[in-house]
Amino acid sequence: MNNGRTILDLWDEFNAMPENQTLEKIRHFGISIEIFNGNYNELIHHLKIHNDPRVSLALMNVDKRHLLHAYQREITRFLHNYIAASLSLRDHARNHYRELYSKNNLFSDYQGEIDKRFTRNPLAVFISDLRQYFQHYQMPGVSSRVAYKNGESDFQMTLLIPIKELQKYSKWNALSKAFLEEQTDDINLITLVSEYHDLIETFYKWFIDRQMKIHQDDIKKVNVHKNKIKGLELSQFLMQFVQQPKTIEEFEAGFFMLFPNVEIEQVRSAVTKADRIEVILKLLLKENFLMIKPKLILEKFTPKL
Repeated sequence: MNNGRTILDLWDEFNAMPENQTLEKIRHFGISIEIFNGNYNELIHHLKIHNDPRVSLALMNVDKRHLLHAYQREITRFLHNYIAASLSLRDHARNHYRELYSKNNLFSDYQGEIDKRFTRNPLAVFISDLRQYFQHYQMPGVSSRVAYKNGESDFQMTLLIPIKELQKYSKWNALSKAFLEEQTDDINLITLVSEYHDLIETFYKWFIDRQMKIHQDDIKKVNVHKNKIKGLELSQFLMQFVQQPKTIEEFEAGFFMLFPNVEIEQVRSAVTKADRIEVILKLLLKENFLMIKPKLILEKFTPKL
């Protein structure tokens, strides 16, 4: 049998599988979630630096005030990127849903969750409108506030969006107006972003869990096909090793290319060479499609121990 040709044929079949193409679309959508989370982490990181008394106390000095203003502008840039990413994620999710589920009834509870979590949620609507504020009106002004609280040994620094500035904008949605009216003080930016991110994170955990359940049969079918390819690739690799033995290090270099990082770490964490070989053999025994007995590998390794 020409294993090389068979492997290429199996890869062609794999790439043409409708189930794999669907799962690939789901994986690609994950990029939008990663970008959104990356912008959140960047924004929160800099907000925490701003709110650190050791940093902010120095920036509040008159001779360093220009540095504080520069840092406020930089945080505003991170806020803009985060809000833009959040709305991009929303639009990408809508298109993703339409492409995969609009013509079937596989995900019938999606729209109800969207309405409950976002459409009727003042915070979510406010963030959506805030993007329009950024794009079509102005960048929001921000201010730093230092305050002491009773019973606390240190002061607290916060970055705020002034309510009066926001209220000058005339195109807020009714729910956004209600959100602003509920605020008893200027908006604490780190609180706003954290609460909104919790809302998004909770939704997409539910969304992805539902997708995995909906496509569980697709995942099984794709994994069966991937295991066939992996088994043939491993068998071909092992046959070459038996015919032309290499050092343990050379073997591992090729072996690691065929296993995921989690399993590779099991090998690397082994203390002795004998332990490493034992872990490798256990991984090989888990494969159902091998055309060569793992004990032949052990025979090739034994003289090297």
